[in-house]
Amino acid sequence: MNFNPLNLNQWNQWLNRRQLQVLEAAYKAAQNIKALEDKYFNGGKITYWDLNKN
Repeated sequence: MNFNPLNLNQWNQWLNRRQLQVLEAAYKAAQNIKALEDKYFNGGKITYWDLNKN
């Protein structure tokens, strides 16, 4: 396999963009969960037990 600095640089750029995208998605998901907690649980944390009450 040949070492090509340009390909490595492109790969690093893609990896950096992907990491940022994943972090942004996780942050948005956390904001959505917080909104649900505020709306339905009076700001309390959502637990497994809360979701399985019948």
